[in-house]
Amino acid sequence: PLVVIKRDGGDGNLYIDHETAGGYEVRFYIAIWCASRLEAVASSRAIETALCRLPGVTALGAAQSLFETDPDVLGMGQDFMVIGD
Repeated sequence: PLVVIKRDGGDGNLYIDHETAGGYEVRFYIAIWCASRLEAVASSRAIETALCRLPGVTALGAAQSLFETDPDVLGMGQDFMVIGD
């Protein structure tokens, strides 16, 4: 499997003072490419489960299937939100 992690924006500072703890939000997009759809789905679910166990991390909706013109790879992609200091 190949996993690609992309920082994809987010709200940044959540508080006007830019100093309040716990007030920084980043959105990440994670894609995984595998040899089969079942492997891609299982791997995507494992990534989601592991990340959502971390404090301040949540999935933004369910994973979506990804299409690639190369028929030997199939993927899944999902957005996550991370809030921290």
